[in-house]
Amino acid sequence: MSYKEKIQTGYDVEDVSVEYLKSLSFSDLNSILRLVKSERDPLAKEYRDGDSLCYPPDWYDYYVFPLDCLVNKVKDVIEEKENEEEQSEE
Repeated sequence: MSYKEKIQTGYDVEDVSVEYLKSLSFSDLNSILRLVKSERDPLAKEYRDGDSLCYPPDWYDYYVFPLDCLVNKVKDVIEEKENEEEQSEE
């Protein structure tokens, strides 16, 4: 099954396990990372540049912070896979 069947939006990354992410190729992981960032970046910009009365702190916590966590989750998996690859080459 392609990751695209499981991950339609950045928030779907929250529902997949780290083990599943580790089973994906670097290309797939980078595609997922781009997907999550493409959803996070406009929201973060909207919060940063918008009227503070329209975007209270809990708005950021609800919409942007979860995507930040997912970006870090995918980055951690990529880094771990790179480290495992380096160790296996030694």
